[in-house]
Amino acid sequence: MTTNIEYIGTKGDNTEIFEGSNLTDVAWNIKKTKENEYAIRNNSPFKSLASKINNITFGDKVEQIDDYLCATLNKIQNITIPKSNKHIGKNACYECRNLPTLIIENATTQNSSYYIDERAFAHCTSLNNVEFPHNSVTHI
Repeated sequence: MTTNIEYIGTKGDNTEIFEGSNLTDVAWNIKKTKENEYAIRNNSPFKSLASKINNITFGDKVEQIDDYLCATLNKIQNITIPKSNKHIGKNACYECRNLPTLIIENATTQNSSYYIDERAFAHCTSLNNVEFPHNSVTHI
C-alpha cells in the first residue's frame, strides 16, 4: 500500500495506531516528526509491533531517524538508512536485539555533517557489523 502520510504523531497516549495488525515490513518516508515526538513518552508508533516487524526501509525523504522511533523492535533484522538521512536520534534503535548488520548509505558533501546520537544502537546484542562510507560520520 502506498500513501502520502506526512505525519504520525502522538496525541495523549494514543500511539498504538497499528495495534492488532500483522505488519512485518515497514516503509517509512516521513521527513521528520515534531521535535522529540516519541522521546517525550518513550513511545514509538510501532510499539505494539515489537515482536512482529522484521524490516524497516527508510525512504529518500527521511532526513532524521527520530529518538526512540525503532526502539525495542526485537525481531527486526534489517534497517535500510538512505543517503538523505543526516541524523540518527537518541535510542533510535535501542534494544533491536536481532539486528545483525547496519549499513548507513550516506555520501556527505564537504559542508554537511552526519550525527549518530547517544545510545542509538545500545543493547543491539546481535549487531556485529556496521558499515558506513569513509569519512561520512562526523559525530558519534
